[in-house]
Formats: sequence, structure tokens, C-alpha cells
Amino acid sequence: MHKQGFVSTLFAPGGFRPIGCFLLILFYPFFFTYSFFILFLENLMSIQVIGAGFGRTGTLSLKYGLEMLGYSQCYHMMELMNHPQHKELWLQAHNGYAIDWHSLYEGYQATVDWPSCNLWRTLMQEYPEAKVILSIRDPDKWYDSIMATIFKSSRMSLESDDPNKQQSGQ
Repeated sequence: MHKQGFVSTLFAPGGFRPIGCFLLILFYPFFFTYSFFILFLENLMSIQVIGAGFGRTGTLSLKYGLEMLGYSQCYHMMELMNHPQHKELWLQAHNGYAIDWHSLYEGYQATVDWPSCNLWRTLMQEYPEAKVILSIRDPDKWYDSIMATIFKSSRMSLESDDPNKQQSGQ
């Protein structure tokens, strides 16, 4: 004699059990909806847009635009400033080591600017359903802009007597 499970007791081999059909009809939509909801949440909580453009090509505007369109949060260079613990992960990624992208991007649905932009191919392998956006700018204007802003700031940090500022300029 075999032990019967819950489902087999509802649909006994010897005959039709109305209660089994009733419960199946009652709970089937729940299980379907629950499974769909879990897949939906997994998609919501992963990177859906990858920005491949360098800083000073409109990436901050792109970040705000993506967030206005409903992508809950967009990872940008500014996020690295707010999360200094991410710096080591980014150094590992840029040196070719595998990192846990899902923990790094937890809560984010998009990423633009540095430090993600030059790893867009790696990110596409991790998030194959994501769309890639390349923001561009006239090369001469981009060079002038980056020299007057990002590189100037980094140079000043490196020349500082404060070790914390020196580290942020690296």
C-alpha cells in the first residue's frame, strides 16, 4: 500500500472527487499569478538598461531620464561616491576578475557612465535581455569638457596633502 500525498487524496484513483476539482480551480490562478509575479519581480530587480557612453556625453541627463521613465534607480559614477565599498569590486571587475554583479546592482535597473560603461560587453553577458544605449558627443568638445571637469578634479585630488582626497583621485 502506498502513502498518498495531498493531491492524490483529492483525486483518488478510484473515482472523481469534486473537492479536488474545486481546489484546483480555486488555487490554480494563484499559483500561476504567483509564478508570474516572481518572474516579474526578478526582471524588475535586474539591470534592464546599460549605458555604454563615457562621462560628459549626457550620462547624468540619461540617468535622470531613465529614472523618470520608471527605471527605479540608475547606477552612475555618483553612486560610486555614495558607496565607497563598491570601489574594490569595480577594481576587480576592471582587472578581469569575476564579481557578483547582482549584489553590486541590487536595487538598480539601469547603469550609465563610469565605471560601467567600458564593461558593457561583460554586462551584456550577465544581463542578456538588457538594452544598450550609447551616448556620444563631438570628440573635441568631449575632450575639452572632460579635461576641464573630471580630469581636473582627479588631478587636484592626487596633488592634495590629504590622503583621503588622494585616494579619491585614483
